[in-house]
Amino acid sequence: MSWRNWSLKAKLGGGFGVVFLFLVAIVLVAYLKMGGMVAFLADARYVNELDRELAQREVDHLKFLQKMDAFFIDDAITTVDVTIDDHVCGLGKWLYGPGAEVAIARYPEIASLVKRMESPHAILHQSAKKIKALNQAAKEKKEILAEARGIYHDLTEPALREVAANLEEIR
Repeated sequence: MSWRNWSLKAKLGGGFGVVFLFLVAIVLVAYLKMGGMVAFLADARYVNELDRELAQREVDHLKFLQKMDAFFIDDAITTVDVTIDDHVCGLGKWLYGPGAEVAIARYPEIASLVKRMESPHAILHQSAKKIKALNQAAKEKKEILAEARGIYHDLTEPALREVAANLEEIR
């Protein structure tokens, strides 16, 4: 049976049927692609949140450094007022808590970077603890400044640079 012999009703029904099948195919493809897009957007949102979290932890440690610098520069500041426990600060909570675990689970390639950051981060806080202990044992701040500056330059600054470099590499 040729196309010419079909009734108008059959021709219109066949034409609409073909258009309908194309429409169903387009909707199906769009639906399947949308699922991939939703997953991509969720991943992009997580990466953005992780970047923001790590940037804030870097800012926190720059504030840590600023307080340490102020102790050496300002004679009126007589105490070292920084967190000395590396598990309590914001980065420590992320490093040793669920934040790092989730990030490593999603991006296993950062596991070595996170692990590499633990030691310098601990050294950073230990150096502050040493300076704080020196300061508490001294009668006057000026008695310990030379030794405290040595600790600061030998331990604190290199550890902070390494932590910042690791954070930047993860980001």
